[in-house]
Amino acid sequence: MPPLTHRVSSLRPLFPILMAGAIAGIICITDALSLSALLFSGILAPYVGLASTLALLTTLIGGIIVSLWSSRPGSILTVQDVPTVMLTLTIGTSLKRLYVETNAAPELLMVLTTTIAMIALCTLLNGGMLYALGHFKLGNLMRYIPYPVIISIAPTQSSQPVPARNPPTT
Repeated sequence: MPPLTHRVSSLRPLFPILMAGAIAGIICITDALSLSALLFSGILAPYVGLASTLALLTTLIGGIIVSLWSSRPGSILTVQDVPTVMLTLTIGTSLKRLYVETNAAPELLMVLTTTIAMIALCTLLNGGMLYALGHFKLGNLMRYIPYPVIISIAPTQSSQPVPARNPPTT
């Protein structure tokens, strides 16, 4: 049996790993709940509970898959805020065209079904595109994107707001 000091020192790296996992988990839960509330606002507000459940469940399943089968050790999965905001705008515009501009009375369950179908379709298209980029090893194409384009994309990936080019005049 190894001495007690050896057993304690072998557990020492476990504390920072558990703390990092706990912090990442708290951030993922907060992001999933807030973005699901953003996505299911307005006419879909009665279904925020369903949206929160779906967001937390998919974050958990995705996190398990990434942590177990990622090719890079220590990888974590988080909910992305910029695509969710763009998806919210897309869904809002589509629902407006489907129900408001056609003067059709929106049935709440049909609006929910349309929204979930749009989320699923966008997710599958995004995942397929990322899989194709990885499978065909097209990640090196990034070097051909000009540096100013990359710099202009970078602010959208942070939490800082980007000022509008032409602010509205009153």
